[in-house]
Amino acid sequence: MKRLVVLLVAALISSADIFALNDTTVTGIRFEHGTWSEITAKAKLENKMIFLDAFASWCGPCKWMAKNIFPNDTVGEFYNQNFVCAKIDMEKGEGINIAKKFGVKAYPTFLYISPDGEMLMHRTCGSTSADEFLKNGKNALNPDSQMVSFKKRFESNISDPKEVYKYLGMLQDACMDNKNEVSAYLKTQKEKDLISPENWKIMLAFLSDPSTKEFKYILLHRGDFEKAYTKEVVNNKIAEVYGTGLVESLKKDDKKSYESMKKEIRRNALPDGEKIILNAELKKFQKAKDWKNYSKTAELLIEKYSKDDATLLNKISWTIYENVNDKAVLLKAADWAKKATEINNIYSFTDTYASVLYKLGKKAEARETALKAIELAKKENADFKETELLLEKIDKMN
Repeated sequence: MKRLVVLLVAALISSADIFALNDTTVTGIRFEHGTWSEITAKAKLENKMIFLDAFASWCGPCKWMAKNIFPNDTVGEFYNQNFVCAKIDMEKGEGINIAKKFGVKAYPTFLYISPDGEMLMHRTCGSTSADEFLKNGKNALNPDSQMVSFKKRFESNISDPKEVYKYLGMLQDACMDNKNEVSAYLKTQKEKDLISPENWKIMLAFLSDPSTKEFKYILLHRGDFEKAYTKEVVNNKIAEVYGTGLVESLKKDDKKSYESMKKEIRRNALPDGEKIILNAELKKFQKAKDWKNYSKTAELLIEKYSKDDATLLNKISWTIYENVNDKAVLLKAADWAKKATEINNIYSFTDTYASVLYKLGKKAEARETALKAIELAKKENADFKETELLLEKIDKMN
């Protein structure tokens, strides 16, 4: 009799209810837990677009969204009503092919897909507020605001700078490469018109390749651009493009291009030229795992240009903590990490400082700092499991 009752109850529960029962989220977005084919089948049946949270298990911003935005009542009501919602790890199982299909390379990426699971209608990227997340969902439902519509307008009217600017910004906000689109638009412009306010606005926001003729035109007519848009703004843009170019050369392991660009930077006498080069050298030595030169370059960069850059101080200190055992270098990292906490007393910086102190064997200081980090994490509503594990290791020290 018990078995009959169970079967009858099961028969009365719809597939949607099963998904809901499997979801531990009481409020907020109800995510489906079936296969991709089951999710698309449900979307087609209900004639709803699919909202896909494309995440990775190690991604901090992904965890922040799951903890702070997805459970929001208003967010849940809107997304549950208008989408079939799913969340899939892009580095496991079906997620690997889905990531390839939709070109997901940054996390979290939020995909808004046609009910059949084939056509990407809209996408955004990165953690955001509840209001912005709702706005993104509304844009995905509005044909005039969808990325797919902007793409069609761009391709049919590539010479309209206002539409181009909007579309390029949308691609950037979605963590998508827009170099080809930038190049395609600029090819429609005469060189003499590159200095126009509309074109400068586009180049200022999106031009990133130092090998393009448009960038070389800016260098050649630097004085004219400085008169029109101030010396500081133009120099900052040139520095930004060169910085990006150096990093891209490192990624491609193009040593010839890298060294050539360094010479160009020095030849053009940029105010922050050496700072740009030192930042790139830091990345070069990190990639090569040359920690001796990494440490030397870090010291030079910090002493000359970045004593008050808390984010950089923290980043370098953490990299040294993870990779360097030399006590003299670790002592410098401890000083930099401490300075970062003095500039900005937040959980992540304090956790780094505690970690470096632990590696130096300073048990009492490390413990005190780890406890401070945990208190800050509680105030910031941050996940502090790693610091608790660190604290356990500190307590086991002799």
